[in-house]
Amino acid sequence: MADTESVKITGRLNRIKFESQDNDFKIMDIACEDGQLRTLKGDADILFNTDYEFTCSIENHPRFGKQYTIQYMKRKKPIDSLSQEDFKEFLNIAVGGIKTKAIYETLEDPIAVFKNGDIEALKTIKGIGDSYANKLLETYESQKDYSEGYIEFSKWGFTPKFTRKVIKKKGSVELAIKALKENPYSLMELSGVGFKTIDNKALEHGIKPNDKRRVRAFIENFFSNLAMDGNSYINLNKFLLYLKNEIFECDLKYITKYLAESDKYVVYTHENERRISTKMTFNTLQGISRELLRILLCKKHLKIEGQDKIVKKTEEEQGWEYSDEQRNVIDQMTKYNVFLLQGLAGTGKSSVVNGFLQILQQNNYEYKQCALSGKAAQNLAGITGKMGSTIHSLLGYTQEGFFYNENTKLPTHAVILDEISMVDIDIFYALLKAIPSGAKLVMIGDSGQLDSIGVGVMEEIIKSKAIPTFTLKKIHRQAQDSAMITHSIAFRKGKYPSELSTKHKYKVYGFKKDLGYTFVPSNESNIPIETMRIYKTLVKKFGVDDTQIITPTISSGTTNCNMLNDTCQKLVNPPNPNLLEVELNRGGGEKFIIRENDRVINTRNNPRTQDVDGKSLPIFNGNTGRVEEIVLNAEGHLDKMTVNFDGIGRVIIGSKDIKYINLSYAMTVHKSQGSTIKCVIVSLPFQYMLDTRELLYTAITRASNLAYIVTSPKTLKSTVGKSSKKLHDNELGALIRLQAMKIIEKNKKKGSNKNEGI
Repeated sequence: MADTESVKITGRLNRIKFESQDNDFKIMDIACEDGQLRTLKGDADILFNTDYEFTCSIENHPRFGKQYTIQYMKRKKPIDSLSQEDFKEFLNIAVGGIKTKAIYETLEDPIAVFKNGDIEALKTIKGIGDSYANKLLETYESQKDYSEGYIEFSKWGFTPKFTRKVIKKKGSVELAIKALKENPYSLMELSGVGFKTIDNKALEHGIKPNDKRRVRAFIENFFSNLAMDGNSYINLNKFLLYLKNEIFECDLKYITKYLAESDKYVVYTHENERRISTKMTFNTLQGISRELLRILLCKKHLKIEGQDKIVKKTEEEQGWEYSDEQRNVIDQMTKYNVFLLQGLAGTGKSSVVNGFLQILQQNNYEYKQCALSGKAAQNLAGITGKMGSTIHSLLGYTQEGFFYNENTKLPTHAVILDEISMVDIDIFYALLKAIPSGAKLVMIGDSGQLDSIGVGVMEEIIKSKAIPTFTLKKIHRQAQDSAMITHSIAFRKGKYPSELSTKHKYKVYGFKKDLGYTFVPSNESNIPIETMRIYKTLVKKFGVDDTQIITPTISSGTTNCNMLNDTCQKLVNPPNPNLLEVELNRGGGEKFIIRENDRVINTRNNPRTQDVDGKSLPIFNGNTGRVEEIVLNAEGHLDKMTVNFDGIGRVIIGSKDIKYINLSYAMTVHKSQGSTIKCVIVSLPFQYMLDTRELLYTAITRASNLAYIVTSPKTLKSTVGKSSKKLHDNELGALIRLQAMKIIEKNKKKGSNKNEGI
């Protein structure tokens, strides 16, 4: 490398030679004031027909010669001091003449609307919804002069895009710089910014390991990870010992005082043990306890008539009678305002819920049905014939919060919550607050599946012994004919099915012939080959939409989702001159293609998306669908994509959100949880940290008609012998029980008997 120097360049964008889909990095030709055409590279939010001032470093590369790298840039005419005429020209360049005309015809003072970030005013313009309004404001913000902020933040190695994010959060360039200098760890409040990202830079800039700012951030990060692992608290002495070992020369006296006085944490005693939790988590657990008991003990009950006749008619329609156990469950669902039903696959949970819902329908009661994931919500339609929704969608999820809440209750007589084992405390609390008193809450779960991500609720509700629950244990007659059911339950219990032999390379089991095995040698190099051999056969029979590969990891190992997705795409949706496609970045320089007609999955909750008519239509993590249309801009990059999401409809995905869309011919077991797919291929390589009996059970039970397992005998044995179930430090059950006891004592003093169900 030769010498580097800095230079100022003024010019306009001539063309974009390369544009990253993951960030603002571009390689551009700039038509400079001196008449030269220079190539610049770096992060840039840039518009055509606009003069910019660039500060660049010049690198004399031994092979490519002189290169210009953008350090920071700004408009020659500052965006926040433009005249009405210049601002109108800015809008013409940014959004086009038609939209600009509509903006000026509708808004009295467009400049003030953009300066104030008034999204509601923008949404009054025909054809502009949440997503497009946000896009307009982001474009405006990106043109502001943040050069002073860029200079300060670049010293820490932060990108211009990150800098703008901080400035927007803090309110001004001055406040952002102040936050960086006074406490860089305060930047952790930004979404997606972790402790390690800031900590590495802070330590490099001279902050000591035992600096009080770092200690407070370290504690905050610890409790965030604690909750992700499913724990709501930790023993105080154990926590202090951990800090002493992890932080060099930490001041335990200061930490103890900080924890006692901070409004972020609560230190308390439970059964002679000193514990510590975040106040937010502790308050959420207390809120769940109150809300569950509010719904359970409400005086109002639904008046049910003709239950026996309705159940009898349901039995006739389904062609078989309920067992005594199942009838008992239906009775309890009808009797109690809150009820939790759990059971492994094949125990008839869906059939029982259908019987209960027939009773509600025949008595003219409205019900809402929901689940955490989009896939699980779709499954409800197969049970009840009525489309379910995600919890977020049911509650009216927006960027401002939930429409339905403690003040605006859901208009319903009952809520059916499926896959309760996946639900964490935060979304569960939000749902409970929105359920009106007098309505029923029925929860359905399977404790055999993988744990929820975060602090869960199902096991604690059962442990409380204050909420009516029932566990279906008997495998019903039809399920006994299914090897998918009998084998998966055996695996879940840590046992091998008696009929299973790993000596056969290929074999299908069960009276229904619904579970096949393909065993490969222990080196497992053939797993992708065998997986694709089976996929090629089954996709012809079941179709692309109803055939799903499931595997443990996204990118690690020789068998993973990314690799299998690329191979499936070549098989079922190869390059075609009649199908548009776009190249995207997976990270680490790895590229992949999404083209029209591909199966895709959304990997993040997105409240900003709209349907094809411009109306708000949020999508959620785990929603899958098919790409209907890709629209490219003049430079050949993605402008927008239309995806027909299963059970949701046609949604527009803009260039800013495309990074959350991936191929879905293969998906992880975690992403598949809650879904039901006709045909599933479980591609199971050896993954020491991930392969557990719960993962295998969850994967097999995603299939409704047929499942195949591709693995080695060694990996199957290891998987069945290992459990991921942990004992979590979660106080929800104890708090529910404590709250229930208080109510019982209170009613005893009043001489009342309103404790039925506890």
